Amino acid sequence: TENFYYFNLSLNWTNPDNSISIAEKIINVTVHPEWGLFPEKLNKSVGYNSSWEFGRITLTVSGDRDLNFTNNCAGTICSHISYPENVSVFGNNEVSFAVNYSLSGDSGNYSGNLTVIPTTNSTIPENISISLYLQTTSLELFALNYTNETNSSEPINLLLNLTYNNIPVNISEFEVKINGETCSNLTSNYLNATNLWDINCISPNLSDGYYYTLEVKANITIDNTPMEVGKEITDGIYYYDVSPPIILNTISLNTEIDELTLFTNVTIKTNVTDLIGVGNVTIIINSSVYVLSNLTENVTNTTWMVEIPNMSKGDYDYSLIAEDLYGYSNIISGWFEVYEEGIFLTGNSTDSEDVDYATIFDFYRNSKNFSSSYKLNCNFTAEGFYSEEIHDRIYDLKFIALDNTMRLKDVAISENITNPVKFDEWGNLTTTILSYPGSDGIIHFERILGIFSNLNFSGDGDMLLFVESNEAFDYSVHKCSEWDFQNRICLGGWVRIADTSKTTDTIFFNISGFSAYGLGKIVCEEGYKDCGGTCYRNEVCVYCCSGVCSSSACTTGSTGGTGGSGTSSGDDSSSDTEETSVCGNGLCEPGEYWENCPEDCSPQIPSSSITSNIIDARLHPGESKTYSIWVTNNLDSRQNAILSVSGSVWEFIQLEPDRVTIDQMSTKTVKLKFATQVTTQPGIYTGDIMIMVGNKSHILPVTLTVVPEAYALMDVKVEALTKQVTEDGVLRYHVSLYSLGIKKRVDVTLQYQIKEIDTDRLISQDEETLAIETSLSFIRNYDFDNVSIVPGKYFISVVANYENKTATSADLFEVITPPWWAVYIPGIILAAIIVISLVLIMRYYKKRLLGKLRYLTPVDYKSLPPSGFKLGKIAETDKDAYIMSDDLMTHIISAGATGAGKTVSSMVIAEECLKEKIPVIVFDPTAQWTGFVKPNRDIKMLAKYNEFGLKEEDARSFPGMIYEVVDPKAKIDLRRYMNPGEITIFTLNRLKAGEYDLAVQNMVNTIFEQGWEESSSLKTLIVFDEVHRLLERYGGKGGYVMLEKAAREFRKWGLGVLMISQVLSDFKEALKGNVLTEIQLNTKALNDLKRSREKYGMKYSERITKEEVGVGMIQNPKYNQGKPYWIAFRPLLHSPHKIPDKELLLYRVYNLQLDLFEKKILSRKEAGEDIFDFELELKLAKEKLKGGKFRMAEIYINSLKSKLGL
Repeated sequence: TENFYYFNLSLNWTNPDNSISIAEKIINVTVHPEWGLFPEKLNKSVGYNSSWEFGRITLTVSGDRDLNFTNNCAGTICSHISYPENVSVFGNNEVSFAVNYSLSGDSGNYSGNLTVIPTTNSTIPENISISLYLQTTSLELFALNYTNETNSSEPINLLLNLTYNNIPVNISEFEVKINGETCSNLTSNYLNATNLWDINCISPNLSDGYYYTLEVKANITIDNTPMEVGKEITDGIYYYDVSPPIILNTISLNTEIDELTLFTNVTIKTNVTDLIGVGNVTIIINSSVYVLSNLTENVTNTTWMVEIPNMSKGDYDYSLIAEDLYGYSNIISGWFEVYEEGIFLTGNSTDSEDVDYATIFDFYRNSKNFSSSYKLNCNFTAEGFYSEEIHDRIYDLKFIALDNTMRLKDVAISENITNPVKFDEWGNLTTTILSYPGSDGIIHFERILGIFSNLNFSGDGDMLLFVESNEAFDYSVHKCSEWDFQNRICLGGWVRIADTSKTTDTIFFNISGFSAYGLGKIVCEEGYKDCGGTCYRNEVCVYCCSGVCSSSACTTGSTGGTGGSGTSSGDDSSSDTEETSVCGNGLCEPGEYWENCPEDCSPQIPSSSITSNIIDARLHPGESKTYSIWVTNNLDSRQNAILSVSGSVWEFIQLEPDRVTIDQMSTKTVKLKFATQVTTQPGIYTGDIMIMVGNKSHILPVTLTVVPEAYALMDVKVEALTKQVTEDGVLRYHVSLYSLGIKKRVDVTLQYQIKEIDTDRLISQDEETLAIETSLSFIRNYDFDNVSIVPGKYFISVVANYENKTATSADLFEVITPPWWAVYIPGIILAAIIVISLVLIMRYYKKRLLGKLRYLTPVDYKSLPPSGFKLGKIAETDKDAYIMSDDLMTHIISAGATGAGKTVSSMVIAEECLKEKIPVIVFDPTAQWTGFVKPNRDIKMLAKYNEFGLKEEDARSFPGMIYEVVDPKAKIDLRRYMNPGEITIFTLNRLKAGEYDLAVQNMVNTIFEQGWEESSSLKTLIVFDEVHRLLERYGGKGGYVMLEKAAREFRKWGLGVLMISQVLSDFKEALKGNVLTEIQLNTKALNDLKRSREKYGMKYSERITKEEVGVGMIQNPKYNQGKPYWIAFRPLLHSPHKIPDKELLLYRVYNLQLDLFEKKILSRKEAGEDIFDFELELKLAKEKLKGGKFRMAEIYINSLKSKLGL
């Protein structure tokens, strides 16, 4: 029931006496919560065929309970509005909802009520109605033109016609929405010339790849009456796709190899989605590229797969690249393992007293720093007995046992191992379990972790010890040099580990072997002396004088510091308190030793010493040698020595054995075998042999040099220079020798033999001996005058013999008999010369007569294009020459020799396209086309303007951008550069030999991958210069095939192709059959002249070689009854020269800067900043750069750089 309720909360511990009370709280429960709405009336005057938001209703609940409402409409307005039928509001909250209108019928006034009915229970107050009134007026809005493709934060433009009573309205406020989201930075401008509104705004952030509803509303006031009119265009605007595909998951199967072949096939699958469509998926595995196949019928939600055959055992890193149809790509990386099973780890997870404990075995890919992404799938936990199967490989291992963690790197496991590792923990950090005299005090051990292992690891290791008492900083860590795991005995000494990292409850340190690690506290006790805050053995610090150890007695007043049993005396009179030792009295007194008193003291002998005969270890691959190390124990007690090897030399050294026990005052020999494999690479391998004798460590540096065998390897080549020799002639042959081995100088014996091919009969034999260092080449002659030989086929062979090896080469030649008429050859030649001379004289006379006619006429002018793109004039006439835009859709190929004007004639066609606002895209391997951004200033070309009715004022530049292509595989989105009246030049001059062919393949293929709508008119002209480089004879491989495909398909999309080449005849008919317009300029290429002669006749072929620069023979089946005719191309309006390299560099630099600015501006926009000024300056910078106005572009770029803080 409705009331105020009180409560108190207490929290009690296990001990009832401990409790805490929270302050008293109050809850107010109301049975009838109040609610209301606003506004209670909606009125609007709107235009014809209008739709927009009528208004918003806000429901407010002031009580604690949640309420549900139902909305009902009554009246003539109901069929013209929309609203939510049900609304829910939480207690003490409010919710607003929109009421939208849409009028498409006759004008009139519409009214009604919207009743809001609470449905929670019957005791809630009465229903509330909202009065609605909608009046239609003669206000009308039409969207004549608008941007129909955009993306987030890009500008859009609308051209609107707003009228009232059919009269244009020039004062209004506008609102534009896309998918219900408002466009920002809206500006409106009334165009008096056309009585239209020009609206510009920035599109809202929406997901790309979708069509959205475009909404426009105009608000005006007529006679103090506010009116509005709204337009809704369903699917009116498209956010083009800029998002890369989404790689949902990649299934890379860790696969076991076949036991017989030691290879396996690996199948990789991945699921990729993209709104527009996934174009292709590739995977790079250890630098090898594989293409995946789409297993699904659609291209938006896809599954791709590839099977990679014959993969050997190992780890494979991969990068999976998914690319959509527009060239946007996404990359993920991973790895998989091809493994071999059959290795078992067997043992007991028990301590030295056979008590079970849990051990976690974690296996990682080696050399990856224990990253979780490289954890293998053969991990297990053992407690007591275990037997687990793992892979044959090198691991990084992590063991967690007894709250401690040990990690080992590069552990090779290739055979079954029993008890790979065991742990034993002794002590609980509360009492001393073992004491040991260290160098700086007595070590009282409170916990020891013993480790036993049958693993062999060559890398590094580390240990993380857990200290329950949270007193890790109070303990030091010591390692036993040799630990008896079963009996918990240190057979050697304890060495302190100095380099540790501590927290309050952990200690971390590196390890290099298996032993025991003890946690202890060091105390300066009996037998030690504290001097200056440091603990010393008494025999090391005989006297402590003013905090400094001394071997001599302290002088008066300078004694100090005592500790343990060490003493230091003195009295208040500051007299000398110690008797000074005397050298030479025959007694080795305190403070005396061999270095300062050899008369009384003998030299101190170290506890152990090491000698070796390893001086210079040098081996060939596959060789071995044995050396010795002598370990001497100088103590009166037995010592243990442990040997280990570190560094790159470790894999070549075998210790026999690696640990020995040395009796008192004796020496033990340890054999070291250096052994290399046949496959060992020559080089220098270094490292250290570490010998731990008791508590003393010795380091023996070792260097192994693996030197290659000096061997000889020869190659010989022989070539018969005279392929045909008469029976009494001379055979000339060329011999080349090459020394390919390591040996610097080789003696070789050459044996020359001439044999008959059919019978292998030896005709002649000779030999000589030569010395060769690198190569040798010479020519030898053999005279057949002294040999009986008959006509036939023979071969000359050369056999090189050297160091029990041979190299052989041979070549063919033919012995012939001169024909009977050979004696008459001089007379025949003379007669032929006379005849030829006469023929040439006649031809020359005829040629002079025909030479006066440079070009063939007449031409059927009625069948030529009457209008279109004006290219120049019909050669030797005043009649203008045109080409239709439709002819560019059936493509053009222009051919001619260097300097004949083929590029200039093509540039004329490009200029005409640009003048008609048709974009031009050029792939330029010479950078010659870059002159479009500069007006013509060439004096020679300007001098020809009058001939074609041009003036110097007609010279102009064309707006455009220049991009440098350095990657032949670069993806170019052609539609980004299809800007009306602009030329885009992709310079390819920095590509290496052969990469132009690859670039053309990639560019054409990219165009095919993009979606295009069919077009009956020319949309873009694409120019490929120097296309002869795509032919096989010029090194081409596949670009020509892609051009052939482009010629077949591009026309249906309104894409014209203009190809420029030095030769024409080499292009197959499959290409030329799809290119209807051919322009042949001056050439000396015989095949091109032959083709013209065979196709059109000798007269045409002859005149091609007479063509002036800039004059070309053009042929199109539609014109001049299919016969060629000549056009003198007009001079260029833009500069015929490439822009300087300095300016090309500026284009490259400025383009990079502008790309960077765009990214920075987009980043700021996403952060919610106002970037309108930035976008405006960026647009101006691009426009100036397109016009080649570098100084103005630089001003805007520097301004942007400063404002963006770059």
